[in-house]
Amino acid sequence: MSKKGVFDIDKGWSKVMREMKRATEVVVDVGVQAGEKAGTKDHVSLAAEQGIDLVGIAVINEFGTENIPSRPFMRQSFDQNINELDNFMQSVGDRIILNRISAGQGLNLVGKKMTGIIQKQIVDGSWTLNTVQTVLQKGSDKPLIDTGRLRQSIRHVVKPK
Repeated sequence: MSKKGVFDIDKGWSKVMREMKRATEVVVDVGVQAGEKAGTKDHVSLAAEQGIDLVGIAVINEFGTENIPSRPFMRQSFDQNINELDNFMQSVGDRIILNRISAGQGLNLVGKKMTGIIQKQIVDGSWTLNTVQTVLQKGSDKPLIDTGRLRQSIRHVVKPK
């Protein structure tokens, strides 16, 4: 006697849906993370000597002040690479759907990609030149690069929403 009816044979769809749900429950935070210290007084800018942490230094450089021009390394990184990031995230999503990587692995890949883009932008961006006073103070005319600590502090964290 044969059984009649509809049978649901799950060939991995449930796992894919669980992974996609996990991906919606977290965010990928990319940039200077809270609590980053600027470094020792022997190798830091005036801002760090005044007690401003790396998040503060990043904000000052990103948006500028009355005396410091804006050098939007975060915004430009995103804006100038939106198509590349979109394609990359699509390929990561495809790999999750095809069950080749987990959602967590995919989000870490996206974070690493954006981290690299921002770090490259800090080095390669065309920024307003440093003032003569700044050049004398740090010994270089390269904006956003003093000790390299700002660039090195760019990283990603995958965390719950």
